[in-house]
This record gives sequence, C-alpha cells and structure tokens, in this order.
Amino acid sequence: AVWEGLPQKVIVNIGNEVQTTNIACGNLFLQPADPACRGYHNFTGWSTGGVGRVEFPIKVPNGGFTLIPIWEPISYSVRFDGNGGDGEMADQGFVYDRQAPLSSNLFTIAGHEFAGWTNAVGRVFADGEIVSNLTTNDGAVVDFYATWTPNHYTVKFLPGEGGDGTMADQPFTYDVAQDLRANEFAW
Repeated sequence: AVWEGLPQKVIVNIGNEVQTTNIACGNLFLQPADPACRGYHNFTGWSTGGVGRVEFPIKVPNGGFTLIPIWEPISYSVRFDGNGGDGEMADQGFVYDRQAPLSSNLFTIAGHEFAGWTNAVGRVFADGEIVSNLTTNDGAVVDFYATWTPNHYTVKFLPGEGGDGTMADQPFTYDVAQDLRANEFAW
C-alpha cells in the first residue's frame, strides 16, 4: 500500500558530502544547488541511480530516491602549426582523462624531415604519440608546432674519364651554403 503524505527519504549524494531530507510522499522536491566543480569535470545535471537526467521538480515517490550529480570531463583541442611547412591540418579534439593518439603530421618542407611536435613550453611529442590531459582549462586550444630537421646528404667525387686519383666524400646539410672541395684528381 502507498500512504500519501508519509515522509520519504530523499538523499542528495555529492561524493564526499551526503545530504538527507525527509519529504512527504507526493510532494515536490525542488532542484538543489549545483555542486562545486570536481577536479577537471563540469557538472551537467542530476540523475537518480546513475541512469539519465532528471527534470525538476520531482514528485517524491513512495520509497524516496537518491540524487547523484552527473559529471562530464572537460574538453579541449590541439591546433597544429606547420611551423613553415606546407599543408593543412584540422584541429583535434580531446576529452580530459581519455588517452588518444595525436593526429599524424600532414605538413611538409622540402629538404626536411618531420621530427615531432613541440608545445609552448618546449616539450616534444612524437607523431601519433598517445596523449592525455594536455590542459586543465575547459574549451582551451593547445598549440603544437611542427619540428623539422634538415636532410643531410653526401657528395661523392669521381675522377671521370681520363682522371686519376681519389677524393674524400663531402657531407652537406640542406639549405646550408658550403663550397665544394678543390679538385684533387690528376689529369
């Protein structure tokens, strides 16, 4: 049997704080104050038993109910800067406390190899590195800058037809001006 008007227990459970109130069955329970921020999560509403969101006011049922806050982790994005490279990359969205790989680099620079991403404080990240919690600010944009290493190559000297002797190879770095060695071949 349901006895209208008998006090029912309404519990508001906010983790380390539990508030219990007795309200007559059938009466309306109004929305409590939003709880304070919890770490890097935003409060998004209330649930009874962790299933779905509730709308207020709630008619108090026989047996009462327990309210539990719903928390959503903050979200942010990474913006990729080619740092002089050609191409485009879309921003990548992330959710706090969830690991995800960085997008693969799509930028190129002639004569250079991609060496990873650097953030504003100089930390280097590998292409496709699994990352999480890059910021604690909801909605923030974290800038990553492409890091480039110039290609190195070697010039081999050959005597050609009619020449005699040998010359040591000469190393070069892309975009670094350097004179060729003087001819050491005999004719």
